[in-house]
Amino acid sequence: MRILIDNTGVHSVGRCLEKTAKGEVDVLGSLQFAKQLIFCDTLLIGSYEHGEVTERTNRVFDVLLSIGIEHNTIERVNITEQDWVLGCLKTASDFAEDIESLLPTDAGDLLATAPDFADKSVIPDGHIHELISHDRSDSELSERSSRALKQRASGMVEYCLTASPVLWNAIRKTYKDRGGWSAKVTAYLAVLLRIYHNVFYAKHHKSFYAPAVARAKLLRQTETVVEKLLSNIISEEARKKLDLIAQLKMPFTGGHLIRNSKGDPRAVLTDACRLREKAKPLRKTLKHTVQQLIDGGDRATVIFSNQMQELSNLLNKELGLVKKPRFWDALEINFVLGIPPVRISGSVKKLTEWVSYRRKRRLVAVLTDLSPNLIISSNLNDDFSSLVKKTVSRQ
Repeated sequence: MRILIDNTGVHSVGRCLEKTAKGEVDVLGSLQFAKQLIFCDTLLIGSYEHGEVTERTNRVFDVLLSIGIEHNTIERVNITEQDWVLGCLKTASDFAEDIESLLPTDAGDLLATAPDFADKSVIPDGHIHELISHDRSDSELSERSSRALKQRASGMVEYCLTASPVLWNAIRKTYKDRGGWSAKVTAYLAVLLRIYHNVFYAKHHKSFYAPAVARAKLLRQTETVVEKLLSNIISEEARKKLDLIAQLKMPFTGGHLIRNSKGDPRAVLTDACRLREKAKPLRKTLKHTVQQLIDGGDRATVIFSNQMQELSNLLNKELGLVKKPRFWDALEINFVLGIPPVRISGSVKKLTEWVSYRRKRRLVAVLTDLSPNLIISSNLNDDFSSLVKKTVSRQ
């Protein structure tokens, strides 16, 4: 599977490796990146940024390559100014259609706390809110859009608002009809607009968009697409047999990485690289079906669901929760003069099951490694706190 990620998320990884993380959001961002390494074939990242942002991202990638991440794991998406402008206008048009449904009835309940933006330059405080709070002349909108265009990626929100009459009219109408709203709600809408923009490019490059943790938090989307499905493949019966809790506070991959890290952020990524290699057969099997999901194939969801069920059955066998097919079950031994002549029994089905099981068991090799970490552990929160403590800047 191919996913498009934010520079913001990559910078969280960098701060964790440098032990200058700004808080839990950076640590969670690093864990998210590690999980993406395990289950995704390729990580795409946009390059329509100012030089300092790109340079910072490149420095992080240099460190990641030294840890063991393969060069072809990361793919740069080169975006020209013309492509960027067209993408912004398409994003603005789509956003304008959805603006009403995107605003909750009571935004105050949704935004109990302000979004934690890792990079304040992405959405300068009050700037976007001040823009939409008043009517603007066509000449002022044109002037602002020209300035925003020169700011490249950091000016995306303002460019969409000022260069698209459709979006500008829609958001001003909604603002007036609702009697206005707080700057916090404007920040929420700006984050959503960026997500729309990245989703557009992700689809263009046949991939999914995985928002950085601070943005994903607003949408309650803290798991990657594949992992969210994989985390549910262990049957309820299996959970009971293993004495597992039904709902973990953190996805099981994250729990595994936290425990094995012993508080070392570099160890999180090193272990992710090891698990990535074990997950290769799984990624290969899911690749074509996931692509069909991206393309909107009608049968893709059914096929993917069937694959999840097959993986669940395999995992139960690997964990010893269901009897594994054995070669000897397909053989019939008769002792003749003390010599056991062996022949295939009449149960060809048993032999077929054994062959199929042997061929496919590598698909769940990585899940077999991860599954024991679903077992209740009273010190998982302590392990996470230790990772945060050793990663967050003391300045």
